[in-house]
Amino acid sequence: RSVMDAASPFDHSKWSLGLGQNGPRWREMRRICNNELFTPRRLDSLRGLREQKVQELLRHVREACQGGQAVNVGECSMTTTLNSISNTLFSQDTMGLGSESVTEFRALFLDLSIALGSPNISDFFPLLKFMDPQGIRRRTEVCLKRFYELLDEIIEKRNTL
Repeated sequence: RSVMDAASPFDHSKWSLGLGQNGPRWREMRRICNNELFTPRRLDSLRGLREQKVQELLRHVREACQGGQAVNVGECSMTTTLNSISNTLFSQDTMGLGSESVTEFRALFLDLSIALGSPNISDFFPLLKFMDPQGIRRRTEVCLKRFYELLDEIIEKRNTL
């Protein structure tokens, strides 16, 4: 499969399992994921964490309902998912339910999804790649840069603990 032009900033396509080109590196990353990350034993070991995150979500919704507050289900589910992933990777939550950082991350994720999912004329006419006529690569680069900055903040915060 060919690599989308939008996935080219920061050589993202070389290291992405979802957006990378099928080849030896991609097959090796896929093998590692299948043999190390997504084994039944590994997934079973994280069951308690998933259950804990669901309980936290339910507690948040219950408290909001008791207080007569509206619950943004999209942001709550995004926070729960992100905290499950960050606990797996960094052994800590990255954001609290209802925090401002969730809104920023959700907007960033949406912008990135739109940029990567938009039809790009440069993918059909490679001669136009250098011009980036629709600005999709540029938008993707901005989103990825901010995403990497957020990850750096999380890692830096984790290193100071």
